[in-house]
Amino acid sequence: MSNLKGIAKILAIIGGILCIIAGVFKIIGGGGIPSFFELSFLSFLGGLEGIVLGIIAIVIGLLILISSGVVGSKKAKLGFNGVVLLILGILALMFADQLGGILTIVAAVLMFLK
Repeated sequence: MSNLKGIAKILAIIGGILCIIAGVFKIIGGGGIPSFFELSFLSFLGGLEGIVLGIIAIVIGLLILISSGVVGSKKAKLGFNGVVLLILGILALMFADQLGGILTIVAAVLMFLK
């Protein structure tokens, strides 16, 4: 069963990296990988909508990488368990990009199976 945990860790790392890449693309203005929900309530910000969504996507990606243990942080201590990955995966699906969110949710499901 430790194989499932290893596969889940790899999927979470790839999902976190994809979220960070999507966030950078949103900040640059290239649009990047489209998110599941386009947040039209941020349209009053005008050109700042991409920057706000990009920062949110980068933070979610970093939280995924912190929970998987790739990035160390003394302030944010997240455990590598299914509940944390599921919540971060849903947030990544909503704010960052579809593929990173789906990979993180699959990693969470694999953590529940262990």
